[in-house]
Amino acid sequence: MEKTLEQRYAVKLCVKLKTPKDTYDMLKDAFGDVCMSYSQAKKWHRSLREGREDVNDESRSGRTSISRTDEHLTPMPAPVPC
Repeated sequence: MEKTLEQRYAVKLCVKLKTPKDTYDMLKDAFGDVCMSYSQAKKWHRSLREGREDVNDESRSGRTSISRTDEHLTPMPAPVPC
């Protein structure tokens, strides 16, 4: 998640200076294999150019993430052979 935010801040800086393609090329050079896709870079570039200020994800409705507790992680006992 932290690398994602770093990349979004980089895109925000590039909006005033670079094209979406140039921005993506710079991200690829800086972040290598963990770089966001070209389509994501282009989406963020357009969104920030159109006036979006926040680089954090917007809240979404829908199914919540699954909770992980010790109860969920306890292995089941082996079945008894008949």
